[in-house]
Amino acid sequence: MQITRQKLKNKHFRKTEEAILRVFFEGNGSLTIEQIAKKVGVARSTVYYHHRRVNEIVQDYEKYILGEYCAIVRRLEGMKINKVFNRMLLFIMVNREVFSILLMGSDRDVLIKMMDEIKPLVIEFAKMHDDFEMVFEIYTNEIIVVVKRWGEMGFLEDKMASVLGDIMYLTQTLKVRLGPLVRA
Repeated sequence: MQITRQKLKNKHFRKTEEAILRVFFEGNGSLTIEQIAKKVGVARSTVYYHHRRVNEIVQDYEKYILGEYCAIVRRLEGMKINKVFNRMLLFIMVNREVFSILLMGSDRDVLIKMMDEIKPLVIEFAKMHDDFEMVFEIYTNEIIVVVKRWGEMGFLEDKMASVLGDIMYLTQTLKVRLGPLVRA
C-alpha cells in the first residue's frame, strides 16, 4: 500500500502505521505479519491492509519520506545552503515520530538518500568537483551523526537552531578545508 500525506492525516491510520514500524524495528525485522499484528494489538488483516509483506514496511515509509522530501528539494533550487538545511530539519521535525523509529532501528539509508538529494546543492556551495565522492560520504556521515544526536533528544524544536548551526559549521568547514582542491 502506498503511504500518502492524505492517509497520514488520519490520526488512527498514522498511529497504527507508526506502531507497525516501531514493532518491526523492535523485532529487528525478523517478525512475521502475525507477530507484528499481535504486538500492535490489531487484526492481521489490518497489517496486511497497510503492507503486503513484512519487508515492505520500511520500504513503504522510505518511499513516502523520500517522495515528500524530493518535492521540497525541487523547490529549493537557487536557495542559500542554510535555507536548504533548515527545510530539511523542519521536514524531519514534522515527521519526528517516523524518524525516531527509523533511527531507533539504525536505518541510516533514509538520511543518506536525503543527503544524496541535496548533493548537487552542497557541491555547488563548496565548489567541489563532482568526483569528490569520498569527501561527500564523510560529510554525509557527519551530518547523520548530528541528526541522530538531535533524534536522541526527541527532535525538539528548541534544539533545531543548534543542529542547523552544527550542520552549517560542517558545511563551511567542508568548503574551507578543500582549499586548493576546489574548482576555480
